[in-house]
Amino acid sequence: MNISTKTRYGFRLMVYLGLNETSGEPTQLGEIAEKEGLSLKYLEKIVQMLKRNGLVTVKRGPKGGYSLASESGKISLLSIYEALEGSCAVVECTDGNICDRQNLCSTANIWCDLSNVISNFFSERTLRDIINEQDKKSNMFYI
Repeated sequence: MNISTKTRYGFRLMVYLGLNETSGEPTQLGEIAEKEGLSLKYLEKIVQMLKRNGLVTVKRGPKGGYSLASESGKISLLSIYEALEGSCAVVECTDGNICDRQNLCSTANIWCDLSNVISNFFSERTLRDIINEQDKKSNMFYI
């Protein structure tokens, strides 16, 4: 399973917004692109997908920018993943699509189980969990 660049960048974008959520001020994409070393044009496409799925909000104007649509602790990683990639199903037949060989397939259970593991992993974690891990890293120092 490969996670696309779009999704990896989308997660980084969401973490950045989450790190700034306590300021109450929206964040401009240019700032995120610069700090994260990402393409602004690509981020514009990604943030539109996140906005369309109700994960971010936009404030227009000179002091405008993007913010999380709800608290980071209420945003599951699954909702971010699905906004950018769609289903977590590793094969189509585990995503509710009926396969004409489903009753005969000797590997169907493997793919269903793997899809469930991935889905559960993302649904049990929130954006706040990633932010907390990031905070731990930035507070570490070496002697």
